Amino acid sequence: MADDDFLKVQFSVSDEFGKMIETTDEEEAKKAGIFNGKAKYGYSLVMLSDGRMVRGFRAALLAAKDNSEQTVKIPKADAFGDRKDENVVLVPSRKFEDAGISPQVGMVVDLDGSRGRVQAISGGRVRVDLNHELAGRDVNYKFKIIERIAGARAKMNALVEEQLGLKDAATLQADIAIVSVTQDTMKQEDYLQWKYTAIAAAMQHIPEIRKIEWKEEFIR
Repeated sequence: MADDDFLKVQFSVSDEFGKMIETTDEEEAKKAGIFNGKAKYGYSLVMLSDGRMVRGFRAALLAAKDNSEQTVKIPKADAFGDRKDENVVLVPSRKFEDAGISPQVGMVVDLDGSRGRVQAISGGRVRVDLNHELAGRDVNYKFKIIERIAGARAKMNALVEEQLGLKDAATLQADIAIVSVTQDTMKQEDYLQWKYTAIAAAMQHIPEIRKIEWKEEFIR
């Protein structure tokens, strides 16, 4: 396995007591009560060059064989680290109100790009825990590599497919990637977010690509 590989991976994450926290399996998510109607199931596209990856999971993937299901226990130091008191913050309620959000205890919120969970609401302030819910705990990863993706064009297509659901939408001319997007795709609610996520990932993780031309067609 190379450091710059793209992988399609099926995986489930559970805590030390076996409670499932995350999975790419839709049926397992429903059984565990963690199903998210906006999430994409089936597999996750993993970029081994992504420095944000769980260190222990990355090491396990680098050592794994394709199409071989494995389970690894990852100590907290190589997982999500220790809980940090400074990651529990107090936020004025008005900040949420200005964003059209009515915070509730237990709600997962985005705070300046960081994901957190509301712990308490009192006196016009909201206490948000920005620690990962598995911080301070050992975790178990059950995973299987279902496909390894090599080559700039294949990697670009994998990103576009994951984000937008379009297959073979990207071509490559020298160091320029050309992505053609359908009108139906552009009508999707989160289209712009998915578009810029794919572009950012490509520019960061596919060094062979110098430029991306994003073609949007509008037909009367």
